[in-house]
Amino acid sequence: MGRTMARTGAVTVGALALGMLPGPAQAATAVVAFSPATSWPSGGTDPIGVATGDLDGDGRPDLVVPDYAAGTVAVLANLGGGSFGPARSFAAGSGPEGAAVADFTGDGRADVAVADASGTVALLAGDGAGNLVPLGSVSGGGSSTMGLAAGDFNGDGRPDLAVANYGSGTVGVLLGNGDGTFAAARTYPGGYTASHPLAVVVADMTLDGRPDLVVTAAGTTGTVRVLTGNGDGTFTPRTVVGTGGAHPSGLAAGDLTGDGVPDVAVGNVALSGTVAVLAGDGTGAFSSLATYPTGGSLPDGAVVADFDRDGRPDLAVTNAGTDTVAVLTAGPTGLAPALTFGAGGSDPVALAAADLNGDGAPDLAAANAVSGTVGVLAQQVAVFDVSFLSPLDGGMLRPGSSTTVRAALLDLAGARVTDAVAAPLAGTPCRVWFSATGAQSVAPVCMRYDTTNHQFVAGWRLGRATGPETLTVTVTYPGSAVTTSRSVAISIGR
Repeated sequence: MGRTMARTGAVTVGALALGMLPGPAQAATAVVAFSPATSWPSGGTDPIGVATGDLDGDGRPDLVVPDYAAGTVAVLANLGGGSFGPARSFAAGSGPEGAAVADFTGDGRADVAVADASGTVALLAGDGAGNLVPLGSVSGGGSSTMGLAAGDFNGDGRPDLAVANYGSGTVGVLLGNGDGTFAAARTYPGGYTASHPLAVVVADMTLDGRPDLVVTAAGTTGTVRVLTGNGDGTFTPRTVVGTGGAHPSGLAAGDLTGDGVPDVAVGNVALSGTVAVLAGDGTGAFSSLATYPTGGSLPDGAVVADFDRDGRPDLAVTNAGTDTVAVLTAGPTGLAPALTFGAGGSDPVALAAADLNGDGAPDLAAANAVSGTVGVLAQQVAVFDVSFLSPLDGGMLRPGSSTTVRAALLDLAGARVTDAVAAPLAGTPCRVWFSATGAQSVAPVCMRYDTTNHQFVAGWRLGRATGPETLTVTVTYPGSAVTTSRSVAISIGR
């Protein structure tokens, strides 16, 4: 939800410049804005997946990137501050696609599992220093394995795996033994008979404390199916639900509607530039479906995280056709309009979210398949702070005088963010609005961005009045359930 912020500059009334002085502190809610993406070579020519995990034990999330063409998985060590070391590549089967990071060997170190096109899952043990040691592979229970997810499905404290078998139309569940080996896959239908599962995620869709599986599949009709977990490593297939498009792609789960129940988001590649959100009802079924534009074309990878730090999950989706990443924040009546940011490369097909630069805010990593890079988008932790001063001309304004409102976008340390981050918020569509309520109300007006003074600016002409009036001036960032405002009492006419 793009949020109205709580830190902004000043108001200029008539010809009197009243300065950019901070007002009293207010509870801040953040603007969602990212610095221009930094591109890092992925170690191959066709990266089509990305995951995060601490592979070298330094407390920072590293990047794990499977490369389909090279048959490898690469580790890019997080050096701190949003920088990454050169990719170190390790053999990972034929046509690796999805990756999951967990301690599969039980030694306290992060390991990696990679699904590959041959229908197997390659297992690589982490040595705690960022290197991976091949452990062999295990069948996913079908053919053309694509999506992969890890979770504890039988409650034994050991990570298990779920894989989407595109070629055979099934989901394979592999229970981990805790030593890097797995029991033989048990398979479940992934959708309709002729459908092709693409991705799988783990979420508690039934609110019983047991992990369930959500799988999306392509076919004549794109589908989502929930497999409810029984707590013992087995699952019960539920009803198949359409996604509103023939070719769903990216899949993510989280409470996007704010009712405490996980929902499911699916990118609709065949419906030019939309993402479908299926509202979970807490029983493993869905109560409604809504679609939202993603601000680009060919939406693919998807991830859920609290980007505006309001305590509610938001959605991010890659637009593979337009080389952007879209963020749709969750608001009181649905998702806010998409904010788009460059992916740092061509054909972003997968997405991961984690605090990659250590500032406490979730950042994004996009796998750019055509350019062979990972684009890292560091979030700008920024807020508005709105403050007002009374006019200096005896506390009164002349009838019909012009008034200008100025608002600065600041980081949490009080410094203005860069023009590259702030200016697009006043573009098309407009993100920052000014309005006034009171005896002389003003309908919302788009604030333009002044690159000379690094401020958002809007103005209006006061009407005539005969006595004191209180105008409440508000700077808003649409999609927020909370707005930041402060009123100033002024006298008009004398």
